[in-house]
Amino acid sequence: MKKSITNSLLLLAAFSVMAAFPATAQEYLFPQVADPEAIFGPAMNPAALGFSPGVTLGLQTDVPAGQEIRYNPLLVSRDWRASLQLGSSGFAYSSRDQQEFFTFGSGFEVLPGFGLGISSHLPAGDWRSGEFRAGLLWRPASAASVGLVYRADAGDTWQLHPGIALRPIAMLAPEHGHRLTLTADASYDTDGAAGEYAGLQGLGARVELLPGLQVYGNYELDGNWNVGLETAVGYGRGGLRFAYREGAELQTVTSRFAVESAPHAPVPSVPQSRIIEYQGLQLIGETTGLQRFGQFSFSDGRMPIIEFIEEIERLGQDPAVAGILFTNPVFDADLSHALEIAAALQRFRETGRTVVFSFEQINSVSYMIAAAGGDEIYLRPAGSIMVRGFGASQLFFGDLLDRFGIQAVGFETHPAKSANHQITESGLTDESRENLEFFLGDAFTSYLEIIAQGRGERLAADPADLWDQAPFLVASAAAEAGLIDGILYHDQVIDLLDERYPDNSRESVDRTRYRDPAWRTPRRSRVAVLYAVGPILPGEGMQGITIGSDTLARQIRDARRDDSVEAILLRVNSGGGSALASDIIAREVYLTTRGDNPKPLVVSMGGVAASGGYYISAYADHIFAYPLTLTGSIGVTGASLHFESLLEEWDIGVDGVAVSGSSFFADPWRALDEQDAEKLQDFSQAIYRQFLDVVAEGRGMELEDVDAAAQGRVWTGAQALQLGLVDEIGGFLDALDKVVQLAGITGPVELFTPAGGGLLQLQGPAAEVARAVQPESRLPELEELIDEMRLLQQLSAEGGLYLMPYSLRY
Repeated sequence: MKKSITNSLLLLAAFSVMAAFPATAQEYLFPQVADPEAIFGPAMNPAALGFSPGVTLGLQTDVPAGQEIRYNPLLVSRDWRASLQLGSSGFAYSSRDQQEFFTFGSGFEVLPGFGLGISSHLPAGDWRSGEFRAGLLWRPASAASVGLVYRADAGDTWQLHPGIALRPIAMLAPEHGHRLTLTADASYDTDGAAGEYAGLQGLGARVELLPGLQVYGNYELDGNWNVGLETAVGYGRGGLRFAYREGAELQTVTSRFAVESAPHAPVPSVPQSRIIEYQGLQLIGETTGLQRFGQFSFSDGRMPIIEFIEEIERLGQDPAVAGILFTNPVFDADLSHALEIAAALQRFRETGRTVVFSFEQINSVSYMIAAAGGDEIYLRPAGSIMVRGFGASQLFFGDLLDRFGIQAVGFETHPAKSANHQITESGLTDESRENLEFFLGDAFTSYLEIIAQGRGERLAADPADLWDQAPFLVASAAAEAGLIDGILYHDQVIDLLDERYPDNSRESVDRTRYRDPAWRTPRRSRVAVLYAVGPILPGEGMQGITIGSDTLARQIRDARRDDSVEAILLRVNSGGGSALASDIIAREVYLTTRGDNPKPLVVSMGGVAASGGYYISAYADHIFAYPLTLTGSIGVTGASLHFESLLEEWDIGVDGVAVSGSSFFADPWRALDEQDAEKLQDFSQAIYRQFLDVVAEGRGMELEDVDAAAQGRVWTGAQALQLGLVDEIGGFLDALDKVVQLAGITGPVELFTPAGGGLLQLQGPAAEVARAVQPESRLPELEELIDEMRLLQQLSAEGGLYLMPYSLRY
C-alpha cells in the first residue's frame, strides 16, 4: 500500500490534460469541489480526474450578455476553451479577454474512494505568474462526497475551498442515487486586497429528469446564480448554462460540448418482448482464441465459452428477453464444454423462455447442445446432420524409425501410460486398446443418453440405431427420425417466431460497457480466475496455447499474496506435459491451500484435466469435473531416441572420452544398453511415486487407493468421482459458487484474470491480416500431424512426462 501511494504521488507530477478556467474572480463562481461538473468541473478540483478514466475531448464558449445572442445562434465567441483528457492526465487551452492560458494537471484514485490531484494554470508568455492547485476528493459512500482544493498564486496569497455533496436517494436506492445531488461549498481567502474571508460560499442542486437529461442550479451568497441544462447521448455530452449577477441580470451564456470514450446508457424504453439472435456464433474453449504469428499473437474474434455462459445467465435475468435464436452457430468445443453450454441454456428455458436453433449443417457437438439445450431445431432443406460415433486414432512411427535405423526406447510406469508408444510401437497395445474402449464406450453412452433425454418422445428410434446410419443424415431423414423439428429456410424460421411473438423485436446482444454515474460502487469481493490451458511446459507460457510453469506459478503466487484477492478459481484444461513444470505449479497450489496464510482455491476441470493437468489440481480445496471430462492418467512416460545404426549405415563414426561410467548415459549417438534402460525405468518409477504422494496428500487418500485408481488409466469425470479423484460433478459456475462459499463471501463478486504471459496480442484489422498470412491457419488438414510432431519433440526433450496418451476429436 505504501508503494502504491508513493507511486501515485510521483505520477501526479506527470504531464496531463484537464479543462481550465482562467484565474479571475469570475472564473471561480460555483466551484462545487465535491461534485465537479462532468465536462470542465475538474478544472476546479483536479482530484476528480482520478475518478473519470477514459478519453474526453471538450469545447466551451462563453458569450457575454452584452452581445446580441439572437444574432449569434451558434454562440461563437472569442472566449473559449478546449481540453483533452487522457485517463487521469491531459492538457487544456483557454482564451478569455484576449489572454491565453494553458493548464496541466493530473489526478489519481490513490485508495478506493480517495483521490488526489494537482494542476498548474499558466498564462501564455508569463509562466512565472501562474497558479498552482492541489485537490482532494473523498467519496466514502455512494451518497456522500467531500472535496478540498488549495490554490496559490505566484505571490503570497492562497485560498482554500472545502465542499460537500450529498445524494439522498442513494441512501434508499443506490442505483438511482445520481438522480438528485445537493452541494455546499465554502471558502477561505487570504487575498491581501480584499482582506481575509472565511465562510459559506454557495449552494447547488442537480436533478436528472430522464436518463441523460439533467437540470441544475447554483446560488452564491453574494447574489450570483446560474441555471443550466445538460444532455448526454451515446458518446456525446452537451448543454447550456445561463449565469446571472445579483438578481436577474444575465451575464453570460455558456455552451459546452464533449466527446467521451465511455458511452452513456440509452434512455430505457417500455419493456418489449425481444428475441436475442446469435448469428454465426463461434465458441472456443477456455479463453479468447489466440493464434501465433512470429513474435505476436492475435485474437481471432471467437467468444470464450465461459463468457458465453455468463452472458446466457444475464439474459435469463432480463424479463424483456422472450427467447434466443441461434443461427448457424459453430460450437468448437469438446463434450464437457458442450454439457456446460447445454446446462446454461436449460437454466434459461426454466425461466419460461424459448431457445430455437436454425442450422445449415450440424455436427456432433452442435447437435448435442441443440438437443439438450434447445426447444426446437430447424434445418435447411439442403442441409444435413453429420454425426458419428466416438473413436480415437493415432499415428505410430515405430516401424518407420526402425526402418531408418533409429532406436526408440520407451519407458513408462504402466502399460496404459502409452504416449510414448507413438514412436516405439506400430499400433495400439492390448492395454491401451482396453482402456480406450472402456472410457470411449462410457462417454458415447452418456452422449446418446443426453440426446435421448433432450429430444424425448420426438425421437422415432433409439439414438444408437440412428448413429449407426451416420455420418450423413439429410434433412428429410433427420426430420423423419425426429432429430429435428422441421425443414425450414432461415426466413421461414423468422416468420415462425414473428407469428409466435408478434410484438417482439429481434436484436443482437448488447455488450456495451456504459458509463457508471455512481460516485462509488459497492465493494466487490475479488476472485482471481486463472486458466491452465494447453500442454504444460517449463518457463513462460502463452495464454490459451501453452501452460508455462513460470507464468502460472507466478499468477497463483501473486493472487495468494494479494490481500485484495479473497479466493482463486483455477480452470484446468490440459492433458499434462513436463513433470518438473507440473511440480512447480503444484507447489504454488499447495502453498495457497496449505501454507501459512491459506486462501481458498477451487479447480474447475474442462474437457481434459489428465496426468500433469491432474497433478496441478490435486492440492485444491475442491475439484469439479464434468461427467465427460477426461481425467486421471496418473503415471509417467518418456522415450529415448538413439541413432547408432543410422550413423553406421552412413559410415559416420562416433568417438569420445569418458571420465565416468555415466558420461555417455543415454547418449543419442550410441545404442541404449540394458543398464541405462533400467536406470530410465527406475527414474520413471521414482517420479511416479512422487505423483502418488502428491495425490494422496492432496486428496486425503491412502497411497494404496491412489495407486489402484492410477496406473496410467484415463477416467471420465463420472468415473473419477466414484474413485475419489474429484469431489463433485459440475461446471465453471458450480466451482465459482463453491469458492465463494469457502471464502465466506456474501456480497457482490468481481472476477478478474491477471495478465497472462507470452506474446503481444493483436485484435481487429491487424488480427485479420495476421491470420490471412499465418501459415498454420492455411493448412488445417495438417493440424493432427503438427500435434504429433510437437509430441515427438516433447518426448525427446523431457526426462519424464505427466502426459495423457491421446486426445479426442469429435
